[in-house]
Amino acid sequence: PSRRSSTNTTIALMLQQEMRRLGSVGIVALAACCIMLPVVVDALAVTNGGKSAYSAFDLLAADQYSAQSRRSEDERLLLYPDGRLPVELQEPTFDKKKRGDSGAAGGFGGGADKRWSKNKSLALQQKQCLVDTGVVRINGALSADTCAALRQHVLAEVEATAVLYQEALNGGGDADFDVQNYYGIEPGRTCRTDLLLSMTAPPVATALQQLFHAKTGKLRSLYDSLVSPDGTFYELAGVVTSTGSDRQCIHPDVPYQSTAPLYVVFLALQDVTPAMGPTTFLSNSHTRVANTAFDNKGDEFDALLSNSQPVESCLKTGDLVVFDARVLHCGNANLDPNHRALFNFSFRDPAIVGDIGYKGSMRPGYSRQQIKLGDFLAAVDATKKKVGAAASFEQYGNGWS
Repeated sequence: PSRRSSTNTTIALMLQQEMRRLGSVGIVALAACCIMLPVVVDALAVTNGGKSAYSAFDLLAADQYSAQSRRSEDERLLLYPDGRLPVELQEPTFDKKKRGDSGAAGGFGGGADKRWSKNKSLALQQKQCLVDTGVVRINGALSADTCAALRQHVLAEVEATAVLYQEALNGGGDADFDVQNYYGIEPGRTCRTDLLLSMTAPPVATALQQLFHAKTGKLRSLYDSLVSPDGTFYELAGVVTSTGSDRQCIHPDVPYQSTAPLYVVFLALQDVTPAMGPTTFLSNSHTRVANTAFDNKGDEFDALLSNSQPVESCLKTGDLVVFDARVLHCGNANLDPNHRALFNFSFRDPAIVGDIGYKGSMRPGYSRQQIKLGDFLAAVDATKKKVGAAASFEQYGNGWS
């Protein structure tokens, strides 16, 4: 049943994609097929001595996997015809003398005024880059030591959680194990893990504190300008690909909407080499035209890919990208013997209400709390060196309740 549930999730995602593409008439026909699916699947189950050896669900999943692999390779060839080499995403060069808000400074004291003005100016230029292209790179956002500690924590949690998950699949282990407390995306994915993290884990808390520090944090002013203090903490996870992970098909994270609902961070916890499968972004693809082509598929989408501007994020340790969740992107195959580990989080624009078509990778307890950026920053500012960064986030708990 657990394996069937896992594969059901995959099939459900396929059906959801098709319903968006087919429209109301197609949905009626698709629904009729779905009503009969459990009967057909049970009838097609291959048995051996009365025991199910290989069910139709397994066959459907294998067929889908094969189709995705073929399609991802087709997309790669469309992006890079005739042996064209990938272009690396670079950190933009901004005008360091340009002042934010027409030169008006804020903060307290002369030094604080200058620092605030500089950070605000840089954030506004980074925001404009996001508006224009859908993605921006920021180098040196997190220290090497913090990255190393966080990477070690994430990989250890991935390994420990995999043991718990396998025990649950086998009908043993913790009876209260709930996969939704641990994984953001279907846990059965081959060589890819989207592990939900705790804010109170010291390596996670330290990273957040550094990134959003009032004086030196490289994301504080940017997110304040993107989503305002009322923006909602929407994702907090470790994204890990291991050797043998395949290239993903190109996709946005959310269905298209006229205003970006979500701004997402991928931060490298080690150098990401070309062999590790860096994320490819299609610059300027956060538009209605590009997303419509994605929805329609076929020749229209292939033409978009052939004329696109792909960039690869071969990040150094501590570098990150912030991207508009509508931008088209994909993770590439990891052919390296080492894991590629990314720190992943996002904040949601409060102006966008209702369902955005994407459930954030975050522990359910945090999601229910609807943590505002302003409150999160207040917790960051309350950090005391002698207590440690984790203590500032204790009010939010471990996210499981």
